Amino acid sequence: MIPLSKIAEELATELARADILAIGLDYDGTLTHIRPTPAEAVPTAEARHVLRKLRAAERIELLLITGRSPKDLAAIIGIEDIEIVGNHGLSRLCGGNLTHHQDAKAFFEIKDAVKSHLEEILDSIGCLRLEDKGPGLAIHYRQCPEERHSVVRRMLVSECMNLSESLAVTVREGKKVVELVPHTEVNKGTTMIDWVSGLRRNQAGKHIGIVFAGDDITDENVFSSADDDWVTIQVGEPDGWDSTAKYLASRPDELIWFLYLLLQRLSTDEN
Repeated sequence: MIPLSKIAEELATELARADILAIGLDYDGTLTHIRPTPAEAVPTAEARHVLRKLRAAERIELLLITGRSPKDLAAIIGIEDIEIVGNHGLSRLCGGNLTHHQDAKAFFEIKDAVKSHLEEILDSIGCLRLEDKGPGLAIHYRQCPEERHSVVRRMLVSECMNLSESLAVTVREGKKVVELVPHTEVNKGTTMIDWVSGLRRNQAGKHIGIVFAGDDITDENVFSSADDDWVTIQVGEPDGWDSTAKYLASRPDELIWFLYLLLQRLSTDEN
């Protein structure tokens, strides 16, 4: 990956030439640092300000794609009218309306049974935290002692794999979290591709520049499926995998700086 800091000026200038910029962003670890609990991962003043500026820019289309519940993230961000796709593509919050993908609906019918099994696991390991994300359940082990992370992860994955066979759900991993979600082909990659395809249909004849930034292994679904002309940015060094993103931002602050730079170049281009 190319360090973003080395090419940011050139990249922002090139992107500003597009008629429309489609910017997709993950949240946790991308726009804000990872915190012990999701509730603590509030945006900095700079992150909130840049999101407002991106949302208001005439030539920018903005989409947040997260593993969180869209309503939970909207409450933390506190900015109206930002479109948020949550649960890795299974839930969408747009214009205040929350909808779920077809694949999510069957999960609601078995969620109580899944939750009951997971609570037994939580009772046996006191440092775990269960998060109900609507069409998905997540077990966070970030608050366990660090020296136990690998052991706890292996146990969680094993237990969840057993559940997945009996209850027809899928196991998904992220940073210090194991999730049980509906069987689906939907992920952040399919979500970003579908969104961009819709923009291209609605903006026929216009040049659309595409940017996506994320930090987690689940964001690889976007990086690996991106066309060659997409700008893909890994935020933070990958933890245990080789990222297929083109560029590396060392931390969320660097990505936010780049987004400000991009806004500046757009403003200069319009003048």
